[in-house]
Amino acid sequence: MNTIILNRMYAGSYLDEDENIGHEVINLFRDDNGSNYIYINPYGDINAKSNDSVEAILLVKHVEKGVLEVVAKAEDLQQVYYKKNNFDEEIKDQIEYIKEHHI
Repeated sequence: MNTIILNRMYAGSYLDEDENIGHEVINLFRDDNGSNYIYINPYGDINAKSNDSVEAILLVKHVEKGVLEVVAKAEDLQQVYYKKNNFDEEIKDQIEYIKEHHI
């Protein structure tokens, strides 16, 4: 089964403060190595039944009731984060991945 994820950006209460920029803006920039990474809101994970089946991620923002605008589309994806239900282990794995890939 192929999956397409709608990842709604700029929707959290963190943005209620005038000087705050949503962390998901990183989804729109390449890292220093020329790679893009997509953070799935709000916690960075997806349902386990969709592991390794995500065909595309549409980064969207709310325009008005019932209307979302597509900001960007991510394709040719490789999943690097898998939820383990152990927060400390998940953070450790993420830090290790970041170090190994010089992100």
